[in-house]
Amino acid sequence: MKKITGIMLTCFLMICNSIYIYADDTIDNRIDILTQSNDYNEITDRKEEIENELPDIQLEYEKGVKVYIDTNIINLNTSDREVIQDALSSSNYVWVIPYEKENQYGEVTIARGQPLNEDAKDILTTEEQQYIIDREGKWTVTENSHGVEKTYYDIIMENIDNINECKKVIIVGSQPGLNMPIALALNDSNASNWISLGYSYPVLADVPTVMSDENNMVYDFETIADFSKKYDTVSDESGGFGSTIETNKADNNKTIGKTVIIILSVVGIFVVISLFAITIRRKNSHSIN
Repeated sequence: MKKITGIMLTCFLMICNSIYIYADDTIDNRIDILTQSNDYNEITDRKEEIENELPDIQLEYEKGVKVYIDTNIINLNTSDREVIQDALSSSNYVWVIPYEKENQYGEVTIARGQPLNEDAKDILTTEEQQYIIDREGKWTVTENSHGVEKTYYDIIMENIDNINECKKVIIVGSQPGLNMPIALALNDSNASNWISLGYSYPVLADVPTVMSDENNMVYDFETIADFSKKYDTVSDESGGFGSTIETNKADNNKTIGKTVIIILSVVGIFVVISLFAITIRRKNSHSIN
């Protein structure tokens, strides 16, 4: 009887171990996912405060993705993976977390609050200044985009296996000619491809369609980088990094969700996004950062 019990216990443990391994296999380590990051506990510690700002929304933290916001990949003039990742290691970033509500997808941008810049005091009310001061160093909702056709996570997962030898995918903010966030696929040694996140990128108007995959979603890294170099500056309209706003893509309009401005310092400079500088973020697809 003891022998039978021992065999049954062994089988049970083997099944549990298999389930655990399977669960681990469902996590694609090629993407920076919030639940696998060091930031996850910090963010969930503020879960109640965050979700109070998002009534009736259930965030899908396991699909939250990291977006680097202030590193110009094009100006590095290299496709070397080590150089690119080293540059990103000191970059500011935000987390973009999807949700589903009323049969529509949405995405919430969460950023770490930065110190109040002295130069911004002239354009902010006392209440707005205090809002920023209270959130310094804390993860805070900076944008809520709804009416999203596909989330960043879903777009990447649909395309990642179509890229030869793709070992890592990162999302970067506005680049020259790519004035909205875009995903970058890396192999063992180099950046290989760009993955469109559904925006209308100016540089793509210059690129022959034969340079992309059949769905016009995946583009050769070097080709796009070469075309991008003729764009002198990166647009400041990168969205999702400044004001707390609420976006409704169904109407292609942006409405203010909070009458405050959150200022994010970006490597020695500051970005102030004022209330009138709200722009349409995703054309016929989805919006965010």
